[in-house]
Amino acid sequence: MRTLASRTQESTEEINSIIEKLQAGSNDAVNAMSMSREQARELSSQASDAGVTLNTIAESVARINKMSTEIAVAAEEQNSVTDAMKNNIDQINDIAGRNREATEKTSQTGEALAQMAQELETQVKRFSL
Repeated sequence: MRTLASRTQESTEEINSIIEKLQAGSNDAVNAMSMSREQARELSSQASDAGVTLNTIAESVARINKMSTEIAVAAEEQNSVTDAMKNNIDQINDIAGRNREATEKTSQTGEALAQMAQELETQVKRFSL
């Protein structure tokens, strides 16, 4: 009986040891799952934040592209205006050159008329004498 009681006590202690190990393992598993759940929450939050940041970056890139297009259009318009101004200046220069030529001819014609008037005056004086 003593042997049976001794074996029963040993078996009970062994079973208690196994139960304690199982409980410790279960506690470790629960702790590991809790940590994994918390890490998953953190990763989910970080992924959400990254998504928001990427959306913000995409919107910024879209705004930059739109501004670049507007700048390119404005530059084209400025080039067109500059070309038109150059053409107008060229026309003004051409007209000014023709005006200068006409003024020179008018001046020459005026001088010729003045000389003719002087000659006519001289000839009229001859008839008067």
